[in-house]
Amino acid sequence: MIVKDFIDEFFPEAPYPSHIVFRLVTICWVVIVTIFAYPPLFKYLALNPQKFYPWQLLTAIFCSLSPYALFYSSATFWMFGRHVENELGEKHFIRFFFVSTISANFFWLIYTCLFRPGATDYAYGLEGINYACIYAYAYFNPHKSIRLNSFVTLRARHFAILYGIFALLHTLDRRYGGPDDLLALCGMLVAAAYLDITYNGPLSRQIRASVSE
Repeated sequence: MIVKDFIDEFFPEAPYPSHIVFRLVTICWVVIVTIFAYPPLFKYLALNPQKFYPWQLLTAIFCSLSPYALFYSSATFWMFGRHVENELGEKHFIRFFFVSTISANFFWLIYTCLFRPGATDYAYGLEGINYACIYAYAYFNPHKSIRLNSFVTLRARHFAILYGIFALLHTLDRRYGGPDDLLALCGMLVAAAYLDITYNGPLSRQIRASVSE
């Protein structure tokens, strides 16, 4: 009831746990338990520019080194992702998930190799898809209110813009910025391009038809 009350307060009239988002979050927790049981597995699953394997473009999203960080990330993904799944439908949400995840990780890898050669950072976690879902939520519900706390409420579009600015500033500031910030920024930019091409482009009728079925 506590979780339900929290969601009702901050995201009223929201669809409750969606099948795809719930399964993806479950996979994240299964992977982190496996990594804790066998730590060397992390370097083969997380995105590593110094020792890259193709599967890391996908498996990196399911990795984490901290249960607290994974809890925060998976809660964010669940809150925003189920809205996006409700808008796109399960089939097109899966496509959105894989395109956003793999593309964000790919652009992070290219940027790191070109502008930060020799960097030993790993990229992992849900930041890319989380920021993609935040953008998509604002895309479909630009005027909906999001309560940050008891005193601050923002429109969804302003919330997405604010998060995007923070990610950009942290990416440019090498003293405080990390791989998570760049990954988040890539996820948001990929989502913006994907939704503009698909939802307003040739696939828009197909998506809306599948959602209405």
